[in-house]
Amino acid sequence: MNSNSHANTSVAKKAKRKFNFIDFLIVLVIVAILGIVIYVFSPWAQIEKLWSSSDVELTYFVEIKDVDIEYIDSIKEGDEILNSVTKSSLGTIREIAKMEKAYVYDYVLDENGNMTCVLSEQPKKYNITIKVVADADFEENVGYTVNGARVAIGEMLDMRLPNYVCSGECIQLYEITTGEEQ
Repeated sequence: MNSNSHANTSVAKKAKRKFNFIDFLIVLVIVAILGIVIYVFSPWAQIEKLWSSSDVELTYFVEIKDVDIEYIDSIKEGDEILNSVTKSSLGTIREIAKMEKAYVYDYVLDENGNMTCVLSEQPKKYNITIKVVADADFEENVGYTVNGARVAIGEMLDMRLPNYVCSGECIQLYEITTGEEQ
């Protein structure tokens, strides 16, 4: 009987552990981690991404500066433009919108020996503006992208044409809405 009472006292000495604030924080962290994992890997996250982006037909203008006169014929309507880095399409040249002589600011000495800045024409150089049409994606907080390349006013685009490689600055863009050709 003595041994039996000893077993009862050792069981009685083991007190049940109470749920405390630290246990609450551990459970809260585990629930938060599970929530994040479920959100990231759930099909709903992928559907939400589809809702936040849309496909549009984009028209944008690119200004290519200081094109040598011998390469002007290399830029033609109907040519496909490729991103010279990723080799993906940036669209098709719809038209040569503008071609004008290129100018540069030069510093020259005037009659008094002072340096003055003058605008002078660059011989055999032209600035060309092309109109490009492309299928683009629009995503909120990102803007327009054409095959992963961001297209925005002021954005420099590295372009590869069939017979010419250059960089140009996007100077204007707009969406073409259904039934409207601009």
